[in-house]
Amino acid sequence: LANYDTPRGYEDALVLLLTEVLNRIQFRYNQAQLEELDDETLDDDQQTEWQRYLLQSLEVVAKVMELLPTHAFSTLFPVLQENLDVYLGLQQFIVTSGTGHRLNITAENDCRRLHCSLRDLSSLLQAVGRLAEYFTGDMFAARFSDALTVVERLVKVTLYGSQIKLYNIETAVPSVLKPDLIDVHAQSLAALQAYCHWLAQYYSEVHQQNLTQFVSLVSTALEAIAPLISSKVQEKLLLSACHLLVSLATTVRPMFLISIPTMQKMFNRITDSSAQRLSDKAQILLCRSLSNILLLPWPNLPEAEQQWAIRSTNYASLISALTRDYRSLKSSAILPQRKNQQDNTKVLIHQTLSILEDIVESISGEATKSRQICYQSLQESVQVSLALFPAFIHQSDITDKMLSFFLTLFQSLRVQMGVPFTEQVIQTFLNMFTREQLAESILHDGSTGCRVVEKFLKILQVVVQEPGQVFKPFLPNIIALCMEQVYPIVAEVGRVQLDPGLHLFVQT
Repeated sequence: LANYDTPRGYEDALVLLLTEVLNRIQFRYNQAQLEELDDETLDDDQQTEWQRYLLQSLEVVAKVMELLPTHAFSTLFPVLQENLDVYLGLQQFIVTSGTGHRLNITAENDCRRLHCSLRDLSSLLQAVGRLAEYFTGDMFAARFSDALTVVERLVKVTLYGSQIKLYNIETAVPSVLKPDLIDVHAQSLAALQAYCHWLAQYYSEVHQQNLTQFVSLVSTALEAIAPLISSKVQEKLLLSACHLLVSLATTVRPMFLISIPTMQKMFNRITDSSAQRLSDKAQILLCRSLSNILLLPWPNLPEAEQQWAIRSTNYASLISALTRDYRSLKSSAILPQRKNQQDNTKVLIHQTLSILEDIVESISGEATKSRQICYQSLQESVQVSLALFPAFIHQSDITDKMLSFFLTLFQSLRVQMGVPFTEQVIQTFLNMFTREQLAESILHDGSTGCRVVEKFLKILQVVVQEPGQVFKPFLPNIIALCMEQVYPIVAEVGRVQLDPGLHLFVQT
């Protein structure tokens, strides 16, 4: 690794600074001060005092890495490896107990040392993740060996954590050590995620010379992820695994990903209606991953080798499975429902549209072929949504979710939707949003109602701004709606605290 031209005096000072900063973020050297930092109360940036301190320190580490890559890496990596050895060595202390597995480390001093080591490992993993950008781009070839060493270690440690399930193990001090073990596992996944841009460059530039090694890295990462995709795994760990999977599917996106058996199992899990559902956030991330694996173009391959036909068929099957229950709502939408049935219906609508909206948003900037396949598979669900809309017009929470979905469709897949269906959607909305309905939303449904009207107006704005003459016939009706129906309500109740966005849309 070549360092930038740095005067010797400054070089020594920077190395000293780096060493001191690394010491100051380690409980091993600075426990008393670090324990005083609040790690529970969130500030306006959604960070705790400890997180803010750590992130500020890591920025110093990153700056030294930028100026003195050789020194920074050779200073940081041995410290990381030392703490990794402690973590990887915990397996020898695991014993079987009546209720499962237990970590046979009980002495107070040993528990304290382990606590410090795990906290430090978590911080150092974040440091290594923060430095990922310095191994890509123009520096890829020169720093390849070091980056490969890091990624191999990260893949190893994530797989280790998933295989022996340290996050579920009994400990002598569960209130301290269990969160530590969960955090280390989550941070190892996050650090590996940070190197997905490096993996993508590896795949593009050198994979042909050593495809076996690359496949091994990706396959092992998937083996580390798979056991964590479970409703029984702690949310923090589950989401870290899902985020890593999203990055592998979106940033790296190797063509062989779909054929890896571990990946096939994840497809089967998400399409199995009997499988226990994950949390909403995790479900959305997992579905985005599976969608992107099938929809996004594979790097390094010409259009003729993208296998769009079979991918389109598989994608249709995926979306069909994900929307099976939702599409069945169409026939029952106009029927009266009991309270619990209605609540279940609302949950189903919210969950399904959240997934579909995220999928559409994630491919909005992609090639035409990806968007075509996406809309073809979503078409029936979109039509169901439009059919359901009138039945829920007086329930602002569901209307808000539906309009959010349609707004994303208009912004991302407007061309694929086609003119006739777009006209049908706009006409349906114009018919439903009478002056009475607008007044109900704005005056009586609070902020949710205002959001509903805002999204409706945003959809109209997208239509009005569409170049060409296609939607020009709608312009008089849209102007009339804004001036004759929305504006009078807003003006009439100017004393009421309305969302500023509503005023903005009406004025424009």
